[in-house]
Amino acid sequence: MRSIRLAIIALFFALFAGNAFASQSVTDNVTAALLYQDLDTYVMGGKSYFSDPWQKAVVPYQMATDIAQKYVRQPIGADQEFKGKIAFIHAIFITSDNWLGDTYRVQFQTFVGIFKKEDATFLANASSGTPVNIACEVTGKEIDGFPWGENCRDAQEVERELITSIMAGKGVPNSPLGKMHGMAVKITAMPGITDACSGNFYDGLCINAIQSATANAPPKK
Repeated sequence: MRSIRLAIIALFFALFAGNAFASQSVTDNVTAALLYQDLDTYVMGGKSYFSDPWQKAVVPYQMATDIAQKYVRQPIGADQEFKGKIAFIHAIFITSDNWLGDTYRVQFQTFVGIFKKEDATFLANASSGTPVNIACEVTGKEIDGFPWGENCRDAQEVERELITSIMAGKGVPNSPLGKMHGMAVKITAMPGITDACSGNFYDGLCINAIQSATANAPPKK
């Protein structure tokens, strides 16, 4: 996904002075789309607009093998980096087993993840060696010498859930919701935004329309 940073910068130099009416739900979808793209930029290791609040809640993508090495070399430092946050992980699927209650214990290369069964359906067709992107609460080096993660889920689904929580007033401490909503109000009045942003904030149509509208807006007088 392309970073939304260029679209945000464009707002400061090329805001469209429109008076078109749009529903609150569309403005909310624009806000969510902006936040979603900024979060995705951050977890992918890019320079996001709101990196300070994101870093309080999530750890950008790392290879599972790199996480394992951190726990081998310096477990205290690894705990400080990961515990209390959601870690985004590039992992290699190996095998899975039934675990306690309604959970699976999934063995990845140098990492063990615990998934609720309802959250593991995206792994149904995975075979040994399949690369997957997951997000987990890393709890330390506990099983067979491998780092252990709980409440693991599909990474993209976790991104969407984080944004949904922020929009509901929960989630990331000191979230950028206020600033992004102010930008979204102005963007919503731009041509083409209402139609494109009436559906899901994460389906790509809305963010593409935002980028197009802000890129083509006349200079602010």
